[in-house]
Amino acid sequence: MGWKAFNLIATNGEDGYLTTFPSPDAAEARDYLRRLGGTYQSQGEATFENGLYPEDNDDLYIGAYANALVIGSVPIAEEAFTGNVPRAVQCATELLPGCRALVAVLHSVVDLFGYAWYENGKLLRARAGNADDGVFFEKGPPLPIELKLKAFDETIDGEELVMELCRPFLGCRIDEYDAWDLKMELFKRKK
Repeated sequence: MGWKAFNLIATNGEDGYLTTFPSPDAAEARDYLRRLGGTYQSQGEATFENGLYPEDNDDLYIGAYANALVIGSVPIAEEAFTGNVPRAVQCATELLPGCRALVAVLHSVVDLFGYAWYENGKLLRARAGNADDGVFFEKGPPLPIELKLKAFDETIDGEELVMELCRPFLGCRIDEYDAWDLKMELFKRKK
């Protein structure tokens, strides 16, 4: 099965918090939007399954909860591989002090992968690549989880690393996650 994902997950809660189906907080979602900037209009309720891979670059999926944020956005995910801390991560850190955040990018059709790990708004590790170019972006030393996985299987690829890096946020690998109905809200950028 192919995977597509362009999202940001941030939490200052316990591992696996998002498997508890926390209630969405509409006021927190709007606070995040205000901090992020831009002009967006709500399109109504969506789910994590919808927000995992936004089909339109103007779509912004926000799931705001007591101890977590889940953001689905192609431009936000792409910004993680510029070397700068994305504004989206800064806003998440403002709302969730001390949070850890992961930007996860997967597109199996073109064998694209990317991950960027932040702790309290500071980039610790970012890496992205694809089948044609190999690794085209890398910053920071490998994370302990990367070293552990590579020690177990030195041939582990980028997609597998992205799947495993989701574990502390989702309570499992993203391909094992079964909370696809986790509530989010879809916003469209006003033109």
